[in-house]
Amino acid sequence: MPSSISSLRFCPETGGSLARTPTLRSSDHVLLTPTPRLTMIIDRIMSRDVVTVAPDAALIDIRKRLQEGGFNHMLVVEDGALCGVISDRDVLKAISPFLDTYSEKHRDVKTLSRPASEIMQGDPITVAPGTPVEEASQTLLDNRVSSLPVVEGGDLIGIVTGKDMLEYYVSEAA
Repeated sequence: MPSSISSLRFCPETGGSLARTPTLRSSDHVLLTPTPRLTMIIDRIMSRDVVTVAPDAALIDIRKRLQEGGFNHMLVVEDGALCGVISDRDVLKAISPFLDTYSEKHRDVKTLSRPASEIMQGDPITVAPGTPVEEASQTLLDNRVSSLPVVEGGDLIGIVTGKDMLEYYVSEAA
């Protein structure tokens, strides 16, 4: 014998009495369609305050700007064209681990003079402002990067990070 589900609901058509809703049996096929939702695009969650640096900027200056600015990515721009991305992890990899220790040598301090062009990730993967967040998230995962410069018509207009996307997904779940 098939199981069934029924419920009572308030029915204003009958003067406020309770009415039985149709009974569904396990043999009944019900098609549930998700509520359509708008596709969120990168333009809505990206940061427009992009911090840029020239390819010849010294590592010591880049490190200082990252520390003081409270952000994790800088974009390398030459003659108005995007040519690379530097993350805080790139900076940590490039700096000698002996800096600011008793073991520090001249060669360790010299690492701070390396230019951005030597430590940047060149040929960055970019997205357009109209890219859906889901597509950009997949791009981050597929390419194992933590940020995507946002470019429109050849012009750098912003940056979106994994943190921006995570904040979006968490706010959607709430």
